[in-house]
Amino acid sequence: MPTTAERTIPTFPDLAAKVAVVTGSARGIGAVTGKYPAATQVRVVVSGRDREALAKVVAEIEASGRGPGSNH
Repeated sequence: MPTTAERTIPTFPDLAAKVAVVTGSARGIGAVTGKYPAATQVRVVVSGRDREALAKVVAEIEASGRGPGSNH
């Protein structure tokens, strides 16, 4: 099993001009899944039933510098 230092974010093909729609992204696996495409410059649409939890996920994506209006 790889150590923490050996783990990396999986690489994706160049999807910078694409949009990922992640359902159930208010918490758990859906929330984490919504953050990976954002880290690779893919625009992300998050959806779920809990508006407050979704707002937190969106804030975390934006705080990482990968949200709307980001130049990354």
